[in-house]
Amino acid sequence: MTLYFAYEGFYEDAGNYRMAIAYKDSVINTMGNENTAIVLAVTSSMYKEQAKCYARLHDYKNAYERMEVYDSLREKVVDAESSELRAEMDTRYDLNHLELEKERLTSRNRQIGFLSISFVLLLSIVWGISQRIHLNKLKRMQKELLESNEEVLRQSEKAQESEKMKTAFINSMCHEIRTPLNAINGFSNLLLDETIDAECKVEFPELIQQNTDLLTRLLNDLLEVSNLSSSVEELPMEKADICSICVQEMDRLQTGEGKASIHYCLDVDNGDCNIRTNIPYLSQTLAHLLNNANKFTESGEIKLSCHREGEQLVIKVTDTGIGIPEEKQEWVFDRFTKLDEFKPGAGLGLYICRLIVRRLGGTINIDREYTGGTRFVLVFPVKN
Repeated sequence: MTLYFAYEGFYEDAGNYRMAIAYKDSVINTMGNENTAIVLAVTSSMYKEQAKCYARLHDYKNAYERMEVYDSLREKVVDAESSELRAEMDTRYDLNHLELEKERLTSRNRQIGFLSISFVLLLSIVWGISQRIHLNKLKRMQKELLESNEEVLRQSEKAQESEKMKTAFINSMCHEIRTPLNAINGFSNLLLDETIDAECKVEFPELIQQNTDLLTRLLNDLLEVSNLSSSVEELPMEKADICSICVQEMDRLQTGEGKASIHYCLDVDNGDCNIRTNIPYLSQTLAHLLNNANKFTESGEIKLSCHREGEQLVIKVTDTGIGIPEEKQEWVFDRFTKLDEFKPGAGLGLYICRLIVRRLGGTINIDREYTGGTRFVLVFPVKN
């Protein structure tokens, strides 16, 4: 093929257009009837070169025919190129479409994977939260159950303690009531016994009266405990001179049960000792503390003092009696407690005193620093 082009070029340059046309025909025949874009381009160029050669030979008819063939082939070349371009574009479009579909599938798979992971994660979180809530609920139920069990144990212990206290109370009351009743009954029978001389019966009425008073005080104490423990209403209060109440109770003790071996001392302020209080209950408290001191003191001194210290009114009942051991100085304020089981009484006096003082807005305690006997200290706020 290269040799053909060389000869064709040689004859054309030499001006031998007939031979150049012949060689061009040989090239055209060699190319055959292939319709590829390259063959059509080469063939069309050969026809164009032939048209030029015929035009130089002044054979315009063949030149025109060759140009028509050239134009026809050029159209085929353009159509072939367009077809190839369109086929290439279709191929690229198909490739791009496939790549896009692949990307879409990849993206969809990623979304599905992300959603799956998110769903699993959400389920894990929900499961974890539900397990946490369930665990907290179980812990709370366990705690409530333990607290309920503890409360049941406390209530059981409280019930047992209450039962013991009730039993102790019944035993104590039976003993305390039976003692004066036996005395009253015994001396009453002796008074009715005609075989006994009248001189022997002279002291019996007094002994019967003493035991009757003891029994009456015991029953009154029980009623007082019941009223103070069950009532939640405030006690009626009024302005009162506490110093005068102290003087009155000390005089009553000396007149009624005073002992020659005891010095009764009163130390009260001459100034303002007026506070709001319940006079009968405060008098009852002071009377019991003084009687208690008188009961456990055989000789020495019983002192009642009342002084104002700043915004407080302090009342002290001091004796030189047997005293109260330090470990029992709080215990004696409980119900049915007695330091000396052989002394008369039900063990309710100090318990009633603390109930009254608290209801009056004050405090009552034993002075731990005093060692010469026992000193009760009552403190009341001074309210204008």
